[in-house]
Amino acid sequence: MGTKITALPTDAAPEGGDLIPFVDVSVNRTEATTIQNLATSISPLINIGYTSTTSALTAAANKVNTDGKYIGRAVFNVTTSQPLWAQGTSPLDPWVDATGTVALTPV
Repeated sequence: MGTKITALPTDAAPEGGDLIPFVDVSVNRTEATTIQNLATSISPLINIGYTSTTSALTAAANKVNTDGKYIGRAVFNVTTSQPLWAQGTSPLDPWVDATGTVALTPV
């Protein structure tokens, strides 16, 4: 029987929603060690600690856009299952996808 691993975001959703599992799989001990080593290696590169929704990310007055927004801040959009990064510090600055294309613009 494999070991069940459930990985959760490190912080609650900015709008106070429930934590959402990113990974929920059964793996054997060797696979679990490999996954853990991989996660440790890439974590600094893709540290996405917050989750949010498209409606929250497009609302300039939402906490995700007003509290602690900085260039490069990563947020996982649970509506689209897509990581996004802040392009600026203003509540009106857009969120870009992994290719640098503007994905959402708060209004």
